[in-house]
Amino acid sequence: MVGVDVGSALGLQPHWRAYDGVVEFYLFEPHRESFEALKRAFASHPHADKFHIVPEALSGTGGERVLHMLNCPTGSSLYPIN
Repeated sequence: MVGVDVGSALGLQPHWRAYDGVVEFYLFEPHRESFEALKRAFASHPHADKFHIVPEALSGTGGERVLHMLNCPTGSSLYPIN
């Protein structure tokens, strides 16, 4: 199985933790500082080989987007702060 988390700045969401060590996770995080923090956080993880951290954003249509940086997990970083 493969799990994909797009915008993983703060690590895995709680609902993914049950699959730790079983699922190959691909964590996409385009924000450079958050990407580096994720790399450090998972480097010493017992199942580090199952976490693939990718410093890219994903888009269905391509082109430039505005990335909204918040201090808590959200449904999407493409929507303005409400």
